[in-house]
Amino acid sequence: MSNRLREKYIQDIALEYLEKRYRKYSYNGRIQALKEAHTTSGKRADGIIVWKKSPREVRLVSMEAKSASTVSNLIKRWDQEKLSNWSLVASEGVILLVFAGLYHFAQLRIPLDIRILLLIFLSLHLLLKPIRLLLQSRFSHLFQTASVFEQAALYPGNEVWIAIGSDTFKQKKEERWQHLKTQCRKKGFGLLEINHQARTTIVLHPKFKPAYEVSDYLSYYKKENAIRQQIANGTKRIGIPFRLSRAERFYYLRSFGTSLICISLLLLVNFPLDKNRATYPTSQTETLFAYEDTQILPKTTPPIYQEEGTREQHHSEEAQAYFSCRFPYEGNKYIIKDRIVDTEYAAQDRLKELALLNISNSDYFYIPCSDLDNRSSQWLVYAYSPRSNYEKALKNLKRYEWILMQANQSSFGVDILLVGEFEEGLSFK
Repeated sequence: MSNRLREKYIQDIALEYLEKRYRKYSYNGRIQALKEAHTTSGKRADGIIVWKKSPREVRLVSMEAKSASTVSNLIKRWDQEKLSNWSLVASEGVILLVFAGLYHFAQLRIPLDIRILLLIFLSLHLLLKPIRLLLQSRFSHLFQTASVFEQAALYPGNEVWIAIGSDTFKQKKEERWQHLKTQCRKKGFGLLEINHQARTTIVLHPKFKPAYEVSDYLSYYKKENAIRQQIANGTKRIGIPFRLSRAERFYYLRSFGTSLICISLLLLVNFPLDKNRATYPTSQTETLFAYEDTQILPKTTPPIYQEEGTREQHHSEEAQAYFSCRFPYEGNKYIIKDRIVDTEYAAQDRLKELALLNISNSDYFYIPCSDLDNRSSQWLVYAYSPRSNYEKALKNLKRYEWILMQANQSSFGVDILLVGEFEEGLSFK
């Protein structure tokens, strides 16, 4: 046992190494390294290093040392609280997915009575144990911890280090080292290895943690006032406030990178919208097809029936006749738009399809011209009779979308449009 590294030896070497490492970041050359630093809550850190980064900013690094004699604190164990919480969340998620699947795919409507609530309660507890075993087998690294991490978390600091001896692990050395590094990386702790020749190796760098609830982490320690006096004054060194530790430098780079990515995504999303924004037509006939941004609606006219052989012959006469038609209702009316088709025959076929859905009061009307080609005709098919009240039209719209969903048909393009009659003929809003 005499050849084993003692915890005090590891503590002294690690503290001396960290003091030399961070001294260059002190703006006035003053730095304090203390062993056995006590917090205001009565906890004892193996060491802390404190310096002033700038006249108003203090940085603190805390350290916890472990040796072979305290190896039990490094052995992995299950984080029972975290495992229990995630088992409960996963069980609730499974039950939610099951009921969502039954509702969506099986069209099952389940009333929430006392029996269903009891079934959910029992299912939740029956799922807890198998899901807990699944989490332990598939995601074990997420739910394992060690006592040393809980101890190190009690010593607040901008950076936290764990120092251990190179001879700490006797059995399963490679596996335990890997677990220790994984957990330190996940929790943001740095890891130092001390050997018999007093050589210190950085196995893992810590993550920088700014102080949010207090001005700096020194306020958590009992000797706060004495330490502040020791690191005050000194000779100010030009440019030192801009020298950051590795952990703090990477923290600001990550923050800057995250902000840059967010701004880039916003620009990428907004730029195509501005670039491809539609130019709205000014003529009355072109305004008809601008209903993507304004609710518009044409009028209802009785359908026209033509013989197959004369369809092309009367196309121009038909367009001219319907362009001057009048709206058969008084005032403005709301209508449920189903779709726009190119021919009257397509509109008639759509009416037959709607009749199979028990929508017998559907109809269609002729749109005089298209914004794509003034020579082409357009026909608008609508469901239900026109409404004067928007709320009634909205109820019809919801009912119609539900009917289409039950029939496994798409409701894309279905909308409420408003049509009115003016002196010059048909007008849409």
